[in-house]
Amino acid sequence: NVNKPPYEGRFSETPKCDEEAQLLRICKDLGLDDIKSCGGGVATVLDAYSDVDSFYMVCQHEGEDLQQIVASGDDADECRQSLNWSRIAQSLSSTLTALHHCGILHNDIRPENIAYSHDGDSSWHSTVKLIDLGLASTCHCPAHSELLHHSSRYADAGEGARREAIRRAWDSCTDADFKARCETELSDAADMVENLAEINSGEDPVECSTTSVYTPTVNTPGCAPSRQQSFSTDCTTNRGVNESTDSVQLKKLV
Repeated sequence: NVNKPPYEGRFSETPKCDEEAQLLRICKDLGLDDIKSCGGGVATVLDAYSDVDSFYMVCQHEGEDLQQIVASGDDADECRQSLNWSRIAQSLSSTLTALHHCGILHNDIRPENIAYSHDGDSSWHSTVKLIDLGLASTCHCPAHSELLHHSSRYADAGEGARREAIRRAWDSCTDADFKARCETELSDAADMVENLAEINSGEDPVECSTTSVYTPTVNTPGCAPSRQQSFSTDCTTNRGVNESTDSVQLKKLV
């Protein structure tokens, strides 16, 4: 396990990776423990490389992501059926809200970016953690800019002081567009969890026999409106599709 983002100081020629590392440091300073990379969730960075216009990191994470669980084979049926989707939705909403109140949009909410593990317990907990801040964007209003720029002040502060600083920044935020995009991201996340729950239950054979597609709204500054992240899950053909990756995430930072 690691206690800080493993990317720190390692990718001087990959600025997008450095941007993600900076966001991870900010999240850790502000006490956002449910961002997977901040609390030791990245077991190791396996590789980092680039092509013409994109950067990639291959990271191995503890546990599994939601897509791996839903697409798993019969051996994991007991774990799959024990998932409490309502509590997963609540936990994801809480984590995203905390991120938004710090002035950060994730912009890439997909099943493979939602980690879920039982932490060695016989029952599956409903705590989820976000993976991958490669497409994240920040609010540029004065209040959030101040909070993010000086996040190191709160690294050793008490939880109460951090919460108060975050509350003040959110209450003072003057960027109505940013807050609207936060609401959209929360709505998209809820739709995604509902979609996964339906696929996982297998109660609707008609829906399950076709490809179910979730396409979140992505409004990342600098990206063309048509560029969106999506995933497809076919209940009859995708089972076991992730078995060969063994919790290894391939991140494309565009």
